[in-house]
Amino acid sequence: MDTRDTDLARMALQKLLDYQMPTGEWGYYDVDFESRYLRVKREDYISDVRMTLFRKPNVYRTITAMEILRDYGGVTFNSRKQRACRWLKQNLSSGWFVEWDAFSTGPFPDRSDIPHVEKAPDVRHTAQALLGLLKFDRNPGPELSKGLYNILNNQFENGMWPRKPGFNHVEIFRSVCCADLLFHATDRRYRKKLSGLGLVEAFFRKAEVALDRTCAWLIDCGEKCKGLWVDEYQTSMVLERLGPWLLRDKRYAPCVESAVAALLERMTDEGWTNSTIHDPRKREESRYESTIRICASLCIVDGPKLSVPEKTLRPVRDYLRERAKPEMIDASDYRYILEIFCSDAYGFQKSTSFADIFDYLDPNHSVLLATYPNRGAIIHAMDLWAIDCFERLERLSEGKTLGFPSYHQAFLEKEEELLSILETMSQVAVDEPIRALPSSILEYIRTGNMENLRQQLKEFSSKYQLPIDEKSPLRERVYGEVKELFVQVTAKYLELMSKP
Repeated sequence: MDTRDTDLARMALQKLLDYQMPTGEWGYYDVDFESRYLRVKREDYISDVRMTLFRKPNVYRTITAMEILRDYGGVTFNSRKQRACRWLKQNLSSGWFVEWDAFSTGPFPDRSDIPHVEKAPDVRHTAQALLGLLKFDRNPGPELSKGLYNILNNQFENGMWPRKPGFNHVEIFRSVCCADLLFHATDRRYRKKLSGLGLVEAFFRKAEVALDRTCAWLIDCGEKCKGLWVDEYQTSMVLERLGPWLLRDKRYAPCVESAVAALLERMTDEGWTNSTIHDPRKREESRYESTIRICASLCIVDGPKLSVPEKTLRPVRDYLRERAKPEMIDASDYRYILEIFCSDAYGFQKSTSFADIFDYLDPNHSVLLATYPNRGAIIHAMDLWAIDCFERLERLSEGKTLGFPSYHQAFLEKEEELLSILETMSQVAVDEPIRALPSSILEYIRTGNMENLRQQLKEFSSKYQLPIDEKSPLRERVYGEVKELFVQVTAKYLELMSKP
């Protein structure tokens, strides 16, 4: 393998580790909306600007990162995968992955056109979360079996799945995620695990019927779209998640071959254009992002039953290699860098010294942070996680007049996430007041005792010139103080850590 490709593969694996949040999720890591444009648009399902304020949990990024850590790292990063499993479990209720979501009708009969927000199950994220637990959770509980039945029982007769239980709107990727889950559930590698949770043979037979429905729909869709599933980008997503499964069955293998041929016909000298995002300002980013996803999907289905010509992929690899800029791609796309430039995952494991891969969440590694060459990137990532977490809170609290949840409720929803991030930040801090902050905030949240927290904030104020209002012991005010504190403290971190 080319030395440049080896370096890219190692960079991609390191980046995946760097951007896992302390809570277990692989989250967003761009600050402003413009730089998040491609990623945010992927998650929106309603064009109403009021709805676009509510960013979804990053379940897909999380499970793809877990998969790549297993394939390329073996058991080395088991603690990372289990941390992600805990995060997935925390969001499961009665087998559904539940999250804040916006609805256009609510508890205001005379203002039914104004959206409100409530916790609701999401079919796609449920399927993705269950897949993560099925593949990686060492001790799955009843939520996994409940969730599988939930997914199975919500399929439409035509083989598709709704966005939410009881909804009519469908989307190809949502159905692909559900089918991906059922393919794994019916595979002999996981049947024993699921049988131990009480799933009987009738479930597996019903799941196989459901998969036949979905595959029949995929064949019909591909025939109508001249080999593609809607467009190039969505076709790559189908190939990525279902391609290897479909190739195992002679009934469905031809539709994969047709999709690959259709993608290759549409390849230009610069890769593929992105037919799903139309923004002239982001043309290069859009082209790069779609090309890396499509090229990776072709590498995934390339095998004994289907061979993608190397002479076809070589110029695409060259294009991507020349433009390998980490800031241009999503965290999950580091997976595709590995699959494109280092398809031999086992060989990578054998030839790589993981002692050189820095894991800041490993206590044995965190003590080395002060000497870590890229420590500034880690601190910067923490800064962005904090901003992201507070942004999510802010989105929920800004719309009180529209019937959104109260700030107090939103804060409690994010209490564990905030504290986990604070704790991680404190591990790399050098000043004792910074180290004491997480416990002080935790004490306030649990007891409502403002005095201790106020004293801590005073100490911060003396160090970082943070304005403190001593007359307002309200949770909302504390939120504002701590939000400002994050900005100040992380800026101070960056200043301190950048010094030789």
